[in-house]
Amino acid sequence: MQKDPFVVLGLNRYTCNQQDVKDAYTALREKYAKDRFLEGDVGHEAARKLDEVETAYRDAMRELTERSTIEGGSSSYAEVEALMREGRLNEAQTKLDYMTTRDAEWHYLQSAIYWKKDWRSDSKKQLEMALALDPNNPKYKLAMERLNNAANAGQRTNTYDGNGNPYANAGHAGQNQGYNRSYNQNPYYRERNSTSDCCTQLICADCCCECMGGDLIRCC
Repeated sequence: MQKDPFVVLGLNRYTCNQQDVKDAYTALREKYAKDRFLEGDVGHEAARKLDEVETAYRDAMRELTERSTIEGGSSSYAEVEALMREGRLNEAQTKLDYMTTRDAEWHYLQSAIYWKKDWRSDSKKQLEMALALDPNNPKYKLAMERLNNAANAGQRTNTYDGNGNPYANAGHAGQNQGYNRSYNQNPYYRERNSTSDCCTQLICADCCCECMGGDLIRCC
């Protein structure tokens, strides 16, 4: 069984940094490099320890590098969330696009942006990918539950239009009042269909009278 690399190097994995790993590795390597040429079990044990230290150094540095990448990504994710709270969805999307690591959190945030743009199908697909990568994450599970509930209710749970901009006056969550005008609210429609259009109505009445043998307007 492969040993914990930080235990081999005599370090605390949660508090050490890459320089600590290099220093511990250098000291142990010098120690065992001298003893490996000794005869008998001492030399064999030193050679084995030297191989163990080499492996531990490689594994510890890889873990610290990955940890640094994740922490840097977490900072970037915080920036994306801040932009989303401010309604700056295009800028948030740009930051996501430039990220090379597409982990569960990346897909979760992409889902959130799509949802705010009312791209429901795409939002659900991204959230499903987040859950596939991290199925036990309570935040992702709650988001999926809310997404499904909103879909079943046939309504949106935010007040953003298709461009990610807040509606000026949402009488219903997610309802764009700009597209909810009836024809009777259209000035052109009212003008064309107003009872003040006497000429049109008189001509229609005259046609009806002529069909019944009468004549309302004799000149036509």
